[in-house]
Amino acid sequence: WFYDTSIEYSMGDWYAFVQGNSRSGGLIDKFQQYDDQYLDYNGDPIDRFRGYTVWNGGLGYNISDDVTLRVIANNLMDYDGTEDDVFDKEINFISIGRQVTASLNWRF
Repeated sequence: WFYDTSIEYSMGDWYAFVQGNSRSGGLIDKFQQYDDQYLDYNGDPIDRFRGYTVWNGGLGYNISDDVTLRVIANNLMDYDGTEDDVFDKEINFISIGRQVTASLNWRF
């Protein structure tokens, strides 16, 4: 399962948010026929993956009802997929690291 969790706080024209993009852990294949059907990189049998969450966040300012300025940081923890305490190597999670973007949104 993949799911997103967001928390946003606003005060006046400013707002801030944090979002967790998660993948739940659990069984790889509940219809697995053999104990060693799936192997890790060491050749040991596995039947489940750990879950993980990648965090994003941002800060925004409402200039007017139609114009918003935002700065967003993706992958706040700067994960690249090599963190053994966060990711199972076998899922092949790859990220280019943290990205920061700015946007000006105009509704018309």
